[in-house]
Amino acid sequence: MKRLLPVLIIIVIIVGAVFLFKNCEPRKKADDSTTTTDSSSTLDENTDATIGENSDTLGSENALTTEQQAALETAKKINENFKNLSEEDQKKAFINANIDFTCLIYIDQKILEDTQRLKESIDAAYRKHDLPVNNDTLMMTILSKYENDQYVIDTVRNNSAPCANGNEPVYL
Repeated sequence: MKRLLPVLIIIVIIVGAVFLFKNCEPRKKADDSTTTTDSSSTLDENTDATIGENSDTLGSENALTTEQQAALETAKKINENFKNLSEEDQKKAFINANIDFTCLIYIDQKILEDTQRLKESIDAAYRKHDLPVNNDTLMMTILSKYENDQYVIDTVRNNSAPCANGNEPVYL
């Protein structure tokens, strides 16, 4: 099992990206009608553009329900909180979320066969660590920043290893 751990970690990150972002579409800037897919955009620009698009519907004929408005406000707060984290804290949140998800796979490997449950589990793990799961653009930026980071991969692998034996993981 320890031999397969690095492969499992890579698979978890890739599967997570696929399921979290399979519905991603290029976003339009709020003040421009051109589509942007520039991956070099900052977290602030990505967050503001995505949240701005969502909030434009508040005054339209398809106004959001109270529940949807509350969800949008929560998403804005999570995005803002995440943007205000230091680079180190953002990285820790990403690592800890992936440790949680990897441990879940150790506990229940059949989850890999149920795509809906897998997506819900990924979302829950990321949400638990205050990652902005409702902001596809920001999540793609975060993923692209850390998916090939050897420190992240090694830390997730090492700190989730106790879960293979039924023990608690080690969080940062």
